[in-house]
Amino acid sequence: MSMFNTEANETVNEPVNKPSPKPQRIPSQIRLGIWGFPGAGKSVYMLRLSQELSDQGRLVPTDEITAKYIYEGTKLLEKGEFVNPTGTGKYSKYSYTIENSDNRNIELTFFDLPGEVFTDPENYFSSENNREVNVVDYLLECHGILFLLSPLEEDIHSFDESYYILLKRLFDLMRIKSRKNRLEQYVAFGITKIDNSEVYGESLDKYAEQMFLNILGRGPNAKLTWLKNYFHIIIEGSKDRPRLKINPTSENRCQFFYISAFGIHKDSKGNVQYPVRENKEEKPKYNTYKTEEDPMFPTDDLEDVDVENFGNKNNDTEEFKFNKSKNKYIIDTKVRFNPINMYSPIEWLIKGIKEYPPNIPDHSSADSNT
Repeated sequence: MSMFNTEANETVNEPVNKPSPKPQRIPSQIRLGIWGFPGAGKSVYMLRLSQELSDQGRLVPTDEITAKYIYEGTKLLEKGEFVNPTGTGKYSKYSYTIENSDNRNIELTFFDLPGEVFTDPENYFSSENNREVNVVDYLLECHGILFLLSPLEEDIHSFDESYYILLKRLFDLMRIKSRKNRLEQYVAFGITKIDNSEVYGESLDKYAEQMFLNILGRGPNAKLTWLKNYFHIIIEGSKDRPRLKINPTSENRCQFFYISAFGIHKDSKGNVQYPVRENKEEKPKYNTYKTEEDPMFPTDDLEDVDVENFGNKNNDTEEFKFNKSKNKYIIDTKVRFNPINMYSPIEWLIKGIKEYPPNIPDHSSADSNT
């Protein structure tokens, strides 16, 4: 599977709103935000990302709280258990340093908020230094944002409103408060849980853009051009199968990715097996989906692209209260994990931020204590 979207068909690029022409300095501290509704998989993504970096010998937590978070969360994952979602009212910040082969290390900061907060982006919460901010403030202070969305029906229908309505409200408030026709931020949409048996088969036949449009809840009326109201994007591909331009540029700051924290593998008969399954008293056999060798998710080396840095610090509690109760889903830790696109969205965001820096003020509190 390619790191980025590929196979764009021949179509004239659609016009986009030009971003600020004034060159910006590359930020000394890159701020990346992670957004997702409850159940989107933010906490699992953070911990699996840190595991992959640790296995590569590239992870250095920058504070004790980050190290403790990784330790406590990893203990549960190693036992096949999932962690609790971020607690209501809790604000977390994880900071990692990634050691690169060129000796030019990268320090990144990821902010995590409870999913419930995102259903009402006007609600205020306590940020660092006890400064009261809301979700809109928080996201506008980031240079790049990773939006995580779950395609599982149980997650999509866990709200009274559709993903489209909830996202539209958030994006409208961000655009109004920024006073810009198009937001400066680079954004990556990650469609999570592709290792779930309900999703995998469908994802083989669809671009990530198509899956995104499917889960918005608008049926055949969903249009990718809707995002042009808010972000700098260049749409390519055919009318029926629109895709976003692959590489980030000053005029293309949006991309889609499939993401899987655990991945899938195939047995000797070519059946796809899923490490994540429902937690029942008698462990069921793997669900299987017969398929030929898949060019999108090759089995020999399922895109375990570099993983990135991640660390978080919880300012509202001294102890991490991870899930001790029975999980709805469990993880088979006896099989080989093949994570998909764990690092790719982060790499894409960083590439764009460094090559075409967005016009984001550097004086926010997000820079403090990092």
